[in-house]
Amino acid sequence: MSQGAAGVDALGLLGLLGDDPHVGRRGKVGLLFLIPGVDETLRVNGTAVLSTSPEDIRTCTTERRAPKLVLRVKVQAAYLHCAKAFMRSRLWDPASLVERSALPTLGQMLNDQTGLQLASEKPRGPGPLAPARELYGDMLLERGMAGEALAAFEATKAKEPNRYHGYAGAAKAAEKLGDKAKAMENYQKLIALAASADSDRPELAVARKFVAGN
Repeated sequence: MSQGAAGVDALGLLGLLGDDPHVGRRGKVGLLFLIPGVDETLRVNGTAVLSTSPEDIRTCTTERRAPKLVLRVKVQAAYLHCAKAFMRSRLWDPASLVERSALPTLGQMLNDQTGLQLASEKPRGPGPLAPARELYGDMLLERGMAGEALAAFEATKAKEPNRYHGYAGAAKAAEKLGDKAKAMENYQKLIALAASADSDRPELAVARKFVAGN
């Protein structure tokens, strides 16, 4: 593919939140680009390297965040796929859409894959599920990505300001980052929220220990 056809020396830059070991081992990628409502799809094949160069990070930085890692793709082939499959499946036809309730929830899928049962998925009768950002924060913490996890929990707090786990997660992420002030702020709020609730929750014990020691 000629220079400029893909924008930057035939390189596509995609910001990622974490490492992909498959790219690291094989060095090859295949990307499929879909636009809702459009039956044609764009396929891009090429070689890829994982980059942390300041220039690549800057290229992929948005108004809200900068990636920790960038997937740098050298395009070897780019072509359109025939639209017949999408047309026959009526993928974008509103009449063919599946009701969300017919599929497992995010929490159920995570439980199936990891064996971890989220509090919101325990059999307690009907009730709201944990926010997606909160679940995402948990996964980021598990991967050691405390900065991104803190941002996810902060987003949950902004939308649902009195969620117990939102403050517990934000405090844990801040503590891992070494931000004692932020951790203290969230732990204190957590203690206040639980003042009239169960006192034996492990997060609450951690919060009290941190506040007492700092």
